Amino acid sequence: MDEMEREILLNTKNMETMISWLTGEEQQRPEFAESFMTTMHLLYMNKGDGEPLSVRRRRRIPAGAAALSLSAIERSVSGETRLSPSSDGEVSGGKEEESRTGGEEHGERDSLELAWAVIDLYGKMADGFDRPRPMSMSMLQAVLYIAYGIFLSERKIRITKEHPQMWRYGPVFARVYSRLQRSDAEDGRGAADRLQKDDPELHRVIVRTILFCVDRGVRAVAEDITAAGSPWEKCRRDHPDKWSTELDDGEIGKWFSESKNGL
Repeated sequence: MDEMEREILLNTKNMETMISWLTGEEQQRPEFAESFMTTMHLLYMNKGDGEPLSVRRRRRIPAGAAALSLSAIERSVSGETRLSPSSDGEVSGGKEEESRTGGEEHGERDSLELAWAVIDLYGKMADGFDRPRPMSMSMLQAVLYIAYGIFLSERKIRITKEHPQMWRYGPVFARVYSRLQRSDAEDGRGAADRLQKDDPELHRVIVRTILFCVDRGVRAVAEDITAAGSPWEKCRRDHPDKWSTELDDGEIGKWFSESKNGL
């Protein structure tokens, strides 16, 4: 987002609308709420004490699997509510079989389409990062895997039809890896906007996951998701050198659930 676009978004009228909504005076969520909050957060964090954002934030994010939960992602960024809680305080979710068939709200998306949405979102957010750079394949795979794990943990559903596989250096969505390199960038035009319209909850989680991965660093995130006890590490132990073996959804959901302990 360039300076002119920020000025258009962060005007007095929009600020008053956001305050009315956040304080409960208005019940209708503004259409620009996600972009407004993300832009404000990035501007605020870049007004720090002279240290790079990644250094400041990394001091507050625990290492290892405990960092990879929706709670930790939400705590590392300002934003809205977590996945919709039910009246008893538990996170509402679907039935167990939805982990195989896809839930009614989210379903199982085409992994390539979702990858384009992540790339599109990253591009819109990149101007607010300390050191803007194109999204790497490693970063893309990490964001997809974390979002996949969060929804298995929180809602017992898969967000893509494709399962992540055990590759030499971490979990990989193989179809995304192979097809994306042969795709035209025009295929991803408007993907983020479509995702926000179709599934604002998934859009919100991916925005936060991108911020988390950028701030923590893709190398550190890769170490987390391949650490001892992780689904990738267990798959490698059970199937040594059998690369491209699909990771078990049950193990992924369990690992992301347990990673929230103590947070």
